[in-house]
Amino acid sequence: MIRHENTDISFSPSFTGALQLLYKPSKRFETELSSKFVSVQYLDNTQDGARSLPSYHYQNVRATYHLQAKFVKSSTISVFVNNLLDKKYASNGYSYSYIYGDLVTENYQYPQAGRHVMMTLRISL
Repeated sequence: MIRHENTDISFSPSFTGALQLLYKPSKRFETELSSKFVSVQYLDNTQDGARSLPSYHYQNVRATYHLQAKFVKSSTISVFVNNLLDKKYASNGYSYSYIYGDLVTENYQYPQAGRHVMMTLRISL
């Protein structure tokens, strides 16, 4: 029997951090840069580096313009660029071990989307 003591909980990074910078040069326009960092995550409770997801970080950008129209209360148009630097990372996964003659351990990861753009139009009547 192998005993593992004082190990990190699986799927729980020991550190996560986020930063948001908002710039509002006028009443009608604003832009925001957000960044997120997640430390190493272990796929099981052994704290084995071979069964882990590497740390990752990414940035998102948002630009919003507040439109003026007489027939609505308010309206805004926003453009989001997510994963701005097109980082390749996996935010989740799992590990599976079995004996097939020898011990075989397989790791599976869920890759996240690369750079992508989204636009929204919000109208309040």
